[in-house]
Amino acid sequence: MAWVATRPNPTLKLGPANLSCPLVIVDAWRYDFPAVYASPGFITLVGYAEHGIIGRSCRFLQALPAAAAKEEKHHHGSQPSVA
Repeated sequence: MAWVATRPNPTLKLGPANLSCPLVIVDAWRYDFPAVYASPGFITLVGYAEHGIIGRSCRFLQALPAAAAKEEKHHHGSQPSVA
């Protein structure tokens, strides 16, 4: 967010960020886009503790809770809806 807000010659004023909504920030420079920050609203929304989110790809949220614990590849919904 800092890079976007401080980019040269911005054409759009971003204004302050509203962190009252669920928000997760991932590191796009690392393999599998691991989460590096999860807001309290996001933690409440997904029902996982912060230590269960940080460092993981958000794709783990597609799995059933039992499958997520076992790292199985079962998904909620159809593959098109997941995509």
